[in-house]
Amino acid sequence: MGLRPHPWLLELIHPRFGKGSEPIKPVSLLLCAALLAGLLAPVAAAQEAAVEEEPGSYAGYIVKLSDDIPRMRTLNADASYDREGNFLVVDTLEQTQEIPEEYIDYIEPNYYVELFSTQDPSDPYYADYQWSLQEIGAMSAYRQGLTGEGVKVGFVDSGINTAHVDLDDARIDGANFHADGLSFDQDIYGHGTFAAGIVAAQTDNGVGLAGVAPGADIRAYRVFNQKTTTMDAVVSAIYAAIGDGCDVINLSLGTQYQSNTLRTAIEAAEAAGIVLVAAVGNDGSSTLQYPAAYSAVIGVGSVDSGLTVSSFSQRNRSVYVTAPGGGVAGLDHESADGYRLDLTSKGNMGTSYAAPVVAGMAALALGYDRDLTEDGFRYLLETTSTDKGSSGYDTTYGYGVVNIDAFVSELRREFTITYETNGGVLPENAVQAYAVTDDTLTLPTPTRPGFQFTGWYAASDLSGGQVSAIPAGSLGDLEFFAAWQSDQTTAVQSVLVNGQTAVPQADGSYRAYLPYGTVLADLTPNNIVVTPLEAGSVAEPAVTEDGGRTWTFQVHTSGDASHAQTYTLYLEVDSLHVADGSAAQSGSAVPASHDGQTPAIPYCADAAAWFLDGESQTLPDDFTCQTAVEGGSGLFTLDGSTLTYIPSAEDAGQAVTLRVQGVHAGRATLDAVTITLTVGALPVSQSKALTPSLTYDRNTGGGAELSLALFGNQVTGVSLDAAALTDGQYALGEVTTDGAALLTLEDAPLAALENGAHTVTVTFDAGAPAAVPLTVCDSTPLYTVTFRSQGAVFDTRSGVYSGSTVTLPHAPVREDYDFQGWYTQENGKGTRFTTQTPVTDSLTLYAYWTAAVPSGGGGGGGGGGGGGGSVAVPAETVTAAQTSANTITEADGVTTLTLLEEAATSVESETLVRENAVHTVVLTGRGVTVTVPAGTLPEGFDVNRLLPDRRAFTGAPGEVLAYVDENGGLHPLPWVVVGADELIFTTGIAADYRIVNAKGIFDDVMADDWYADSVAFVTARGLFSGTDEAVFSPDAPMTRGMLMTVLARLDGADTAGGSPWYKPGMDWAVTRGISDGSAPGAPITREQLAAMLWRYAGNPVSQGSLDGFTDAGKVSAYAAEALRWVVGAGLITGTDAGALNPQGEASRAEVSAMLTRFIMVKAE
Repeated sequence: MGLRPHPWLLELIHPRFGKGSEPIKPVSLLLCAALLAGLLAPVAAAQEAAVEEEPGSYAGYIVKLSDDIPRMRTLNADASYDREGNFLVVDTLEQTQEIPEEYIDYIEPNYYVELFSTQDPSDPYYADYQWSLQEIGAMSAYRQGLTGEGVKVGFVDSGINTAHVDLDDARIDGANFHADGLSFDQDIYGHGTFAAGIVAAQTDNGVGLAGVAPGADIRAYRVFNQKTTTMDAVVSAIYAAIGDGCDVINLSLGTQYQSNTLRTAIEAAEAAGIVLVAAVGNDGSSTLQYPAAYSAVIGVGSVDSGLTVSSFSQRNRSVYVTAPGGGVAGLDHESADGYRLDLTSKGNMGTSYAAPVVAGMAALALGYDRDLTEDGFRYLLETTSTDKGSSGYDTTYGYGVVNIDAFVSELRREFTITYETNGGVLPENAVQAYAVTDDTLTLPTPTRPGFQFTGWYAASDLSGGQVSAIPAGSLGDLEFFAAWQSDQTTAVQSVLVNGQTAVPQADGSYRAYLPYGTVLADLTPNNIVVTPLEAGSVAEPAVTEDGGRTWTFQVHTSGDASHAQTYTLYLEVDSLHVADGSAAQSGSAVPASHDGQTPAIPYCADAAAWFLDGESQTLPDDFTCQTAVEGGSGLFTLDGSTLTYIPSAEDAGQAVTLRVQGVHAGRATLDAVTITLTVGALPVSQSKALTPSLTYDRNTGGGAELSLALFGNQVTGVSLDAAALTDGQYALGEVTTDGAALLTLEDAPLAALENGAHTVTVTFDAGAPAAVPLTVCDSTPLYTVTFRSQGAVFDTRSGVYSGSTVTLPHAPVREDYDFQGWYTQENGKGTRFTTQTPVTDSLTLYAYWTAAVPSGGGGGGGGGGGGGGSVAVPAETVTAAQTSANTITEADGVTTLTLLEEAATSVESETLVRENAVHTVVLTGRGVTVTVPAGTLPEGFDVNRLLPDRRAFTGAPGEVLAYVDENGGLHPLPWVVVGADELIFTTGIAADYRIVNAKGIFDDVMADDWYADSVAFVTARGLFSGTDEAVFSPDAPMTRGMLMTVLARLDGADTAGGSPWYKPGMDWAVTRGISDGSAPGAPITREQLAAMLWRYAGNPVSQGSLDGFTDAGKVSAYAAEALRWVVGAGLITGTDAGALNPQGEASRAEVSAMLTRFIMVKAE
C-alpha cells in the first residue's frame, strides 16, 4: 500500500483534502512480444534446481523471474502471473523449456499450505448457504480471534427473536418504539431477526449459520411491525441507542424524503462517536435514500453471488461500499430453530442485508481497538475493499466490495513511520512503527547543530499544523517532515505583507501571494511586518534590490546584531482575481414539491465568467472553484466551473448566500464572489392515498383506516360514494414528520352500506381529491377445503371466505404415475379445481393420476420453462389399442397400427379452430411415433415455413398439435418436420390427435388477449410451460434465469435436471456469451432482454433508430446497439407514451410475443 496519512493529518494539511488513491490491484499475465520472440535457450540448470518432492505435497512449480527484467504488463485475466512477486506458476517443468535461462532466478515446487488454527466453522449451513461470508473472507476474522467482543451494535428495525438457538440471548437487550406496544423481542415481521443474525449468529457452535461478529452485544430498537413505520419512531430509537452507549447503529431502512429531525438525530449520533451504517435502498435507481445519503452515514449497496452488483441496489453518491445482500441466508423469526435458506426468494434479498455485514465489520474493528475512530474505519473500508466497476470510486460499487480478509490484515498489521529530517539526526529510541492498538505515541525530537527544531509536519512543504504525536487508534503508513529555525533568538514568529501571511518554506525562506493589482515596486519596508519569536529580539527593516519581488530582512537580539539571521522573502502577485463588477451576484431558485411531481428550478451559473487571469478572460487550464453555502441546506454541485444549487424544502422563502473563490495552482483567490439567492415558495403538492384499497367486513366491524400522504395540505372533507361524512364519522390522526397521516372511518357509516363496491373520496385544500376503492362484505360463513391423495388427507385450507379462491398445495408424488390435478370427484371425475375456482361451500378434492411410461422428449424446468417433448402411458394401453386396431402390419422391425375411426374422442367444437383425426401410428419400442401426413393437415397449413436449421416448427401462431384425454382435456405436444409433406411427434398415448387452436389451454389466457397467439406458439414448441396447472401467469415478471433457459431450449440444449432448475440454461448462456450468468432470480429488464436476443442472433448489424423514443437517453450503453436492432427488426415496440422503458421489467406475455416475432424473423 502506498503511503497514506491518517485522516486527522490530512485535515491539518488542507481542510478540503480529497480521497486518496486506490491501491493498485494485481493483474494477470501478457508476456511482452520481446520475451516471446526470443525464447531460445532451455532452462536445464533451473530445472535441476527444482527439488524432487513427495507427490501430493505440491501443485506445479513457481518460476521466479529475474528482477533485472521489467515487470510484465498484463491483459489476460486467467494467466498465473504475480506482478508484485514477479513470478509464474506452471503445471509442469516442460512449460519452462522455452524461457531463456537468464530470465529465471530459480524454480521450486508450489507447496500446499494448510491452516493450523481451525477449519471452516462447524455451523452446518455455512458451507452450502453462506457464500455471502465465504466470498468476502469473513472467517479470517474469527480464526484470528476477532469477534466484536464488548462492542454494542444497535439495530433500528422490527425487533429480534431472542429465543433463536443461534443467538446468545444474554447479549441482547432492547426497547420497543412502535405504537402496537409489543416487546422488542416480538419480531412479527422478521426483518430485524434476519439482519441481526448476519452480525450476531453464533459461530462454530455446530448450529445453523455463522455471524460476522458473534461476540458483539446487540441492542434491538423495535420500530416496525410491517414494511413501513413513522419517522418519529426511528428518530426516538436513534436517540435511545445514543443513550444506551451503542458503538455502532445499523439502519436497514430509508426514505426518499429529507427530514430535519432525522438529520439532527444522525448528527447527534455522529457527535457521540457512533459508527452509522445504512442500506442505500432497493429501487435499483439513482434516487437518494435517507439516512444513507447523509455524509455522517456509511451507505452500503448490495452484490449477488460472484460479487456483481444486485439489480435492485441503488446507484448514487450514497454508496460508500457494497456487500453481499443478493440472495443470502438468515435466521427465521417464527421459531427458535428456523432458518430462511431459499437464496432465490425476494425475502432473502436487499441492501437491508448488506448493511449488517459492514456493521459487523465495525464491531470487529472496535473490538480489536476501542480507540479506532469512524474516520479510521472508513479508511479501512476504502483501502481494503475489492475494486469493482469503474476504477476507483464509483456510484455503483462505491469503493468496492468489502473484503474482511484484507480488512483484518490491514487492521492488525504494523504501520511504518518515515522521517525526513532535512539534515537533522533522530534519537536512537525514535519510534519507527506502530499498530492501531498502541497508545498515543509522542514523536521524537531530532537535533541539528546551529538550528532549533520547530516541529514535524505531514506535508513536505511544511504547510498545515504541526504534529507532535500519533493519537491512539490511528491507521496507515505515515511520513513526517522536520522544520528548523537557525536559533530561537533569531527565529521568526510571523511575517505579514499588506496583511497577507507569508508562508515559511522548507529552505527557511518565506513566500507570500498578494491580490491582483498590487504593484510590487510601490511596496516599502513599512508594508512588511516581521514579528520575532522572542520578545528580546528585533527585526531590521526589509530591503529589496529587484523592484519588490525579493526582500531580505534580519532578526537578532536587541542591541546585538553580531549574530543576526538573514531571511529571504519572495513576493508574487496572484493574476487570478474577481473581475470588476462581478463580486456581487444574485439569482433565484425554487425547491421541488414534496411529492416530487413539480421539479426544482435550480440556480445555475458559469463561475468562470466572474474571474480574469490578469486582464485576460482566458483562464488557466487548471482553473476551478471552491465554494461555501450559508443559510441553506440544499444540494450544491460543481462541475468544472459550472455551479448548480438545488434548494431544499427547508430553504423555501429564505435567502441563501453562496461564496465562490477561484482556484489556480492549488491556491484560492484572495477575493471572492458573493451570490445572494432568493428561494421561492414551496410548490403545491398533490396529496394521495397510500392505502390502495379498503375492505370493510360488517361481520367484524371496527371501521376502516386509510393512510394519506398530505405533503403539507389539509383534509377538507370525506365522502362515501356521493354522501359527505360529518366530523364525527371520521377522524384524522396526527401528521408525522414526513407528512403522513392516518384517516379513520367510523363503523356506523360503513355498516349502513350494502355489500359490494363503493368509493371513499378525500378532498384537500389544494390539489385533486383522492379516491380509494372500498369493498363491503360479510365474512361468514367460513369454509374448509380438504385435499386427499392415495386414500389419505394430503392438505387442508381452513377459514376460507365464501366466493374467495385458495392456493393449491404442492403436487403430490406417486411412483410410476403422473399427477394430473385436483378434481371434485375421484378418478378425475367431476370438475377440475384450479387457483381460479371460487369456493362456495366446504368440499373435498381428490388427486387424479395417470400411469407413466418413459419416452423421448425434453422436460421442463422451473419458472419460465416446461413443456416437454413426450407423454408417457403404460405399455398395456398401447397393447389394448393394438388389439382393437383395424390393421396391424410389421416390416423392418416397425409395427404400423391403423386406428379405427371410432377411436377418436369428441371435443367441444368451440374449443377448436380446426380438427383432423390422425389415423397412422408407428410403434417404436415403448414409445409411439405418430406420423401426420400432409393430406390430413388443415387447409392452408404450410409445413415448409421452417426455421433455417429445420429443427422444429409449431405451425401458424396459435395452432398446436394436441391429443384429447378421456375427460376432454387438450394436451399440446411439440412436433418435428421430417419432410415437405409430413411431420411427426412422439407419445405413449393412443388417442385422438388434432390440429387445434391453443388459446383455450390456459385459464388466464383469453382468446382475444393480444398475446394469446404468442403464448400458444411458444408453449407448443416446448419453450414455455404454465406456472401451474392451466395457469400461464402472463403478467408475472420474466426472470433472467427463465430467459436463459428458454433460449437454451430454442438452441436445442437439454435443460432438464438442473439444481437449481435454471442452472443448465445459465451454464449454456455463459458458455455461448449470451449472459454473464449473474442474478438469475432477478426480473429481466426490457434492455437486458434485447441484449440477450441480439447476442443469440449473432450480434447482427442494426437497422433501427432510437431517436423517436422519449426516453432514448436512459438506455444503458451496453444495450444501445441491441435495442436499435430489435426496434429495426420489429421485435419490440414502445409504450403508448412513446417510450422504450428500457429499465422496465419484461412480463412473461411480453417475452412470449418478442420470442415469437424473433422466430418468425429468423424463419423469413
